[in-house]
Amino acid sequence: MEKLKFYLRLPTEHHASQKMKILKSKAAGHTYYAIYIDMLQIAAETEGLLYITPTLPHTDKTLAVVTGYRVQDVHEAVQALQELDLLEFLEDGAIYLPEAAQFTKSETPAAERMRRHRDRQREELNQIPEHTSGEAEKVAAAIIGTVHIQPKG
Repeated sequence: MEKLKFYLRLPTEHHASQKMKILKSKAAGHTYYAIYIDMLQIAAETEGLLYITPTLPHTDKTLAVVTGYRVQDVHEAVQALQELDLLEFLEDGAIYLPEAAQFTKSETPAAERMRRHRDRQREELNQIPEHTSGEAEKVAAAIIGTVHIQPKG
């Protein structure tokens, strides 16, 4: 079975949302925002949960090691995110990021290959020089290799 690849897909307006503006307005807010994005990446494969193993949740110290930030910065970011309802603590001590599920996407390697193939086809189509009526369709069909256009007449 092929392993899924997970990735984040943030809306372009995410950084300008009210909560993100409030977070970034704090003294070290841009650092907190960067820590939050790192936490979202870590939580991508675990449906928003921050675990080291299935039974061992992350702590401020382990998140600091993994993200490369100071423990104090991670601790303050966690507090700020919790105040903004962007982070919750579960009963077992695990950290849960409620927004993670809506930003997390996944695909198999085969789907990734097909997406890249289609992207290359689109790029090739965009590079087609302008032709007279009907010629562009023929050139496009030759590039894609799937459609044959019969001349009108």
